[in-house]
Amino acid sequence: MRSNLPAALAAVFLTIAGCQSDTPGGNSPHLAGQRIDQVAVSAPFQAVLEANNTPQAVRVLVQFYDSTQALPVSASGVLELRMHDGRIPPESISSISPDSVWTFTSSELKSMYRHVGYGLWGYPLILQLEHWQPKRGVITVQARYLPTGGGEIFSSPIHIVLGGEG
Repeated sequence: MRSNLPAALAAVFLTIAGCQSDTPGGNSPHLAGQRIDQVAVSAPFQAVLEANNTPQAVRVLVQFYDSTQALPVSASGVLELRMHDGRIPPESISSISPDSVWTFTSSELKSMYRHVGYGLWGYPLILQLEHWQPKRGVITVQARYLPTGGGEIFSSPIHIVLGGEG
């Protein structure tokens, strides 16, 4: 059975405005190297950044969890954000190659860890669409985390409406 903890924490993130810190890692109580067994991706309100009615970038928040704790933890592996053009159902996504992939190394992630809301920490990321332009009005985004000890952990996919038909 899936835990609703990531979704609940993401909902809190979306309802709290003006609480983001610009200090990487800040005074984070969460240490790198903790066990990670869940990855959550969410998109804030106004996730799509546009110019001339054309999507230029998409904002997402990635959070990592140790399911035995109630708070996000920082990551020390490699993060991939995999984007698909269109609405891809969760049961089909593993069999479809992504249209675009953004990769963040452990050192890049370390510099991006931020306080994103009341008691919450995560990785607010902006995915530039300069090398790939979606053709449909919706995209599917899924995170793939590669821990330093091996293996892989996937988030549930999310759908972000860009405009037009989904």
